[in-house]
Amino acid sequence: MKHKKAIISAVAALVIGAAAIGAAVMSKNSPQPPAETTPMTSPAETPSETTTIDFSNAEEVIIGLSDTQLTDELKTQLADINAALENYMSSHKKDKDLLTEYGFLYSDTAGTNVTVKDLVKQGVIQADEETAEYTDIIYIRASDLAAYAPNIDKNDDRLQVFTAYNSSEGYFVSNDFYSEGAVLSQKDYEALIMDYKFTHGEITNPKRGSTDYEGIMAATGFTGEYDVKHIACDDKYAVVVVGSLEDTKVIREYVCVLENGTWTLGMEGLEKSESPKYDVNMQYPKMELGLLPKYVIANYESPKNGFTAYEAPLVQLGLIKQQDTPASYDCGADKFAYMEFGDTKLIGCVNEENKLEFYPVNSVEEAIAYMLKFNADPPVFIINFHN
Repeated sequence: MKHKKAIISAVAALVIGAAAIGAAVMSKNSPQPPAETTPMTSPAETPSETTTIDFSNAEEVIIGLSDTQLTDELKTQLADINAALENYMSSHKKDKDLLTEYGFLYSDTAGTNVTVKDLVKQGVIQADEETAEYTDIIYIRASDLAAYAPNIDKNDDRLQVFTAYNSSEGYFVSNDFYSEGAVLSQKDYEALIMDYKFTHGEITNPKRGSTDYEGIMAATGFTGEYDVKHIACDDKYAVVVVGSLEDTKVIREYVCVLENGTWTLGMEGLEKSESPKYDVNMQYPKMELGLLPKYVIANYESPKNGFTAYEAPLVQLGLIKQQDTPASYDCGADKFAYMEFGDTKLIGCVNEENKLEFYPVNSVEEAIAYMLKFNADPPVFIINFHN
């Protein structure tokens, strides 16, 4: 059945021309947006908003210790590599692109781990072929390495880049600050890296009334009537996007952490972050970043509401009834507006002629499907999910 649409010229109340939405899941495994004819399911109703890493195409890694000797000459070369790595990290700091993934240095833009071999090709560092082959670049907290070396500060919990050289004596792990480093057995090195795995049980989208849902919402401290736009958790971390029903332009994003069976607030204000993946990764390097929504709220101007100017034309066009005005819910961002009048739901999208087209929709999924026709990554957080 074809749906009626209304085109309204006055679009001044909408925020037009905001920056494109950045993806918030691992780019190398990001799910493709559905086709225009395929309704996109609600992020609060399905795990489709979350992405776990598929290791079927993982790079081959060296298993076992090499037969190379850990000589003073080699340590000098590694010290030069460490110094170059520090410069490399400093030069990329403002980009907020370098993350830790499973303990290894990862470029979110490239969608791959950063390796010594790659940096040699780029001219960032100098190293012979064998050294490059046997050296990992890991991005971990120094305090996690302290258990294997007394010279490393157990209270130094900053994420730092280290090299890990595979020698016959074990893995020599060092960086520009901790030049003496530590030698780890293969077993200890594997344990160190595996401690950064971000799989903490099955990812779920808890429903209102469930223990996790209520615990997560209590941890956020959000008060008043609200609508949950996105909620996803595993057995350790949770991410929730919630909007106020009393002032629909108020939308917040939180990270919560499960500690001793109780959900606690980990981070707040992520709706203001232009790089939520980076900010979360720096504070919680062992968290599955796929828990975050695909959209980045800060990539838009502040959400808007109060679209009363649209009500009279919508009544005249027969899309809503006069007795159902004013809108019980309205919110807009970028080139989209969503409004509810009684049982009638409308999604507004600005077309190529800079005119606002309104479409009646019957569900969240249908509203998102219309938005996807205009933008591959629309601001779905403006919709009332009734969660």
